[in-house]
Amino acid sequence: MELGIIFSTITNMKGNLPPIIVNPLEYGFLIDVRALRPWQWLNLFNAVITIAFFIYADTFRSYVEHSAEDLRLQNKIQSGAWWIELGRRARFISSVFILVIAFIHATLWATSIESHLDADALNLFKWFFGSAMPPAQI
Repeated sequence: MELGIIFSTITNMKGNLPPIIVNPLEYGFLIDVRALRPWQWLNLFNAVITIAFFIYADTFRSYVEHSAEDLRLQNKIQSGAWWIELGRRARFISSVFILVIAFIHATLWATSIESHLDADALNLFKWFFGSAMPPAQI
């Protein structure tokens, strides 16, 4: 199953733009869900939260600027601040996991630790990293 964000303008642009521009645009919005590894899900989760922050930041800033004039906006500001804080914490936790995964991956690349791992741990790393699993050090 492929998950794609499809913009009708991309299909209309095919006749107007050279393939060197359109193909990367199409590839950027095409995500093969079956092939994603857990660490890629964390990256995608971080990207979605970041995009949501950028989208919501302007609205939230507008609420704060007009809150002195309209006291009804106080509830929206409190609710928005709560959601922003929740998103910040989720993004921080996800980022910590990504850094831990990157450290494990670098350790597997740089050392011969694979020879000291049992088969279950090695199989777990092979499943987790997939084709990005570092080659065994000799």
